[in-house]
Amino acid sequence: MLLVFSHQLIKIKTGIGTSSGLEAHKAMLRMGEVSIKKGKPTPANTGPFNTIQDRYIYTEKGGWIDMAHFMFYAGTAYRYKVSRERATTLISSRDFSSFNHVTQASLLRQSMINPISETIQDGYVQERMDRIFANHSAYSYEDLPTDKVAAVFGASYFDPNSNLTFAEQILNYLYMLSASPHNTHTLPSDNTSPPGDPRTSTGRWQGRTSGRRFVP
Repeated sequence: MLLVFSHQLIKIKTGIGTSSGLEAHKAMLRMGEVSIKKGKPTPANTGPFNTIQDRYIYTEKGGWIDMAHFMFYAGTAYRYKVSRERATTLISSRDFSSFNHVTQASLLRQSMINPISETIQDGYVQERMDRIFANHSAYSYEDLPTDKVAAVFGASYFDPNSNLTFAEQILNYLYMLSASPHNTHTLPSDNTSPPGDPRTSTGRWQGRTSGRRFVP
């Protein structure tokens, strides 16, 4: 699964998989962009990842990861990180005293955010919204754990100054989470999931925490 996903990532026409340096930085920012569709905030640029073969990857340390979900929340965390860094730079500059009080307060708030925590909270908000707009996928067991590992990648692991390509950085991160190159685990179903886990009225298994679930 992991190597198949990596090969598919490299072939995406936008060139995100083979990008590095400044281009990878720009790609990460794009991954976190949002558009409004039918009144609902929706990832603007992660559509191609929804069609990638084997986008679900099992890791020993993070559980099941939906890589389409991963890309959006990694981008979200990275945007928070960049915003915090820019705010910190402006606060330290000579121009800060010339800003009005509203702008100063906004920059101070941005300088104190925790990109990982903010991203995880965004994930919880998204799941609550999905109860209204897309109940069939709300609180899917892999969503919140994916948000967490994606947030760590975007805020702490991804390096825009690295010589590695975007795909190589993701691959190394997933290896760090103990993903197998040739993952043979299958997605859990109602027959394989452990008893006692919460389900919707339709019997679909849910996950309401960011801890890993369904360990084979």
